[in-house]
Amino acid sequence: MDRAEAMAQLQAAGANENDADRALDQAVIRSPRSARAGRSRVMWSESSGFTVMSLVTAEITPSALHAELPHALAVTAAVPGLLGFHPSSSLVFAGQTADRRPGVTLRYDLPDPLDPELASDMAIHAAAALTGNRMPVVTVVGFGSETLVVAPAVIAGQRLAAAGLQVAGLLRVRGGRYWCLCGAPGCEHGRPLPEQEPAAAVAGRPALPSRSALAATIAALRAGSRYGRAGSPGS
Repeated sequence: MDRAEAMAQLQAAGANENDADRALDQAVIRSPRSARAGRSRVMWSESSGFTVMSLVTAEITPSALHAELPHALAVTAAVPGLLGFHPSSSLVFAGQTADRRPGVTLRYDLPDPLDPELASDMAIHAAAALTGNRMPVVTVVGFGSETLVVAPAVIAGQRLAAAGLQVAGLLRVRGGRYWCLCGAPGCEHGRPLPEQEPAAAVAGRPALPSRSALAATIAALRAGSRYGRAGSPGS
């Protein structure tokens, strides 16, 4: 599908010309042949939106991303512990040092419907935070449906690589299964996540089931702290 065909489908789906043009610019996914020719190829479907055909930039290739899959799966298993909860509808940037030690981990809510500009902004913000903390390696993991995750994750991978970071894995996770978004043949099929020990937070406590559960715990701690101060002698 060339750009004109993708533009026509986006407009038929209700996007105006400016929005469709911006979406194609932001969510470009190149194949090896079209990258050499300098043309963009984008697949669009009514059900799933942008779909990975193949991801090739000067900094990222399918083979390089696929080679990182074991490492990316290990990082994915650690994400709930790093965050303190099991994320959903999220894009996570797990930063690492040059020798792959875990460091800064950032999580962003994914917009629904897709907002390519916001997805790009997330990656730009993450790149600044990671480089500022001397984290040159990053694994990108999207948690949620194909429609919600694929385009923002691919956009993020491109932006991070362009910023000079090493993208060590690009995954989508949902319902105990993962999809490698490298674009290599066969990776479009989901596979069960490897069995892991229950995720434990960095402080040694089990990861909570959701962000709202973590927020409720923090709120309870704050309420208890205020109560303690109010009831202390001399208050």
